[in-house]
Amino acid sequence: MRLVAEHDAPNAVLLTVCNIAGSQFCPAGTKDVLRNIALGTPVTLVRESDNSYDPYAVRVDVDGGKVGYIPGKSGNDENRLLAALLDRGCELTAVVRTKGDPESHIARLVTLGVYIEIP
Repeated sequence: MRLVAEHDAPNAVLLTVCNIAGSQFCPAGTKDVLRNIALGTPVTLVRESDNSYDPYAVRVDVDGGKVGYIPGKSGNDENRLLAALLDRGCELTAVVRTKGDPESHIARLVTLGVYIEIP
């Protein structure tokens, strides 16, 4: 894996580094999107408070399309903190921090860095 440079905003604080969960259940072509995404690419975090599987669900989108979720119930609950911050109107940014072997399992293709800017 290769690390990408830290977030370039001077007041950005790293909250968590995590994989993307649930990508195997996303639309066809998701694995190709994750294989081809560049290091440092920003992704969008979308709060799904009405998600029936996980009340703390935070969806990960790339170019408007869902590619998975911040790990929740079966992971380390990274999504609880992020969900709480998003629910309170905090602006979070997430970028592709590392990339795995293109032939690896979809859950290991990309690692995200999630940041908050502190004024």
